[in-house]
Amino acid sequence: MLKITCPSCQTKYQDSEKSIAMGDSVKCCVCTYNWIISARNSVYNEIDDILNFTKPNNTKQKKQSFSNISFMISSVVLLFSVIILAKDSIAKTFPATQDIYYNLGLMNHQKINDNVLLILTSNNQKKSAKNSMVLKGIIHNKLNNTLKKPTILVELLNNKGNLIENHHIKLDLDLAINQSEVFRIVIQNPTLGTASIKLKYIK
Repeated sequence: MLKITCPSCQTKYQDSEKSIAMGDSVKCCVCTYNWIISARNSVYNEIDDILNFTKPNNTKQKKQSFSNISFMISSVVLLFSVIILAKDSIAKTFPATQDIYYNLGLMNHQKINDNVLLILTSNNQKKSAKNSMVLKGIIHNKLNNTLKKPTILVELLNNKGNLIENHHIKLDLDLAINQSEVFRIVIQNPTLGTASIKLKYIK
């Protein structure tokens, strides 16, 4: 059985009686196109169709792989952005992450003792008519009782580590057992030459 396909309209024919052979001129009854039978438009054309159908689409696979990799990279970047931008809230809600942030260098970790943990998360000095230093951080209570309006000693040090100024700041908050809270301290007109800051919990 010879199977042929019209090159113009792709109509398929089957010659079971072998009345036509290779090299014969035929006319399509659908589109009236004339052509000469050759191996290209005979049964081998169907073999080509099968091969084209089963041949893997490498371009599509590459695009899919690239999309998957791009999605993974975007997800990782988004996750790290959230972890960094929301570090204060995360460290407050999950105290166990405070050490992780410290090890990553994202927080200035100052562990005073086993009972109270102070973390300085940001230190901004505003230059204006009235200079001010804004300290933000987290205080965590590991005591066996509630910590009522704790006092923090803020020490300003020069580049040699010598004390040049200190402030006793009483926080307007109470901390339950194993609770963390975010604090904000404003120091007006800090001494020039401040190179580092130390925080201490005052009982």
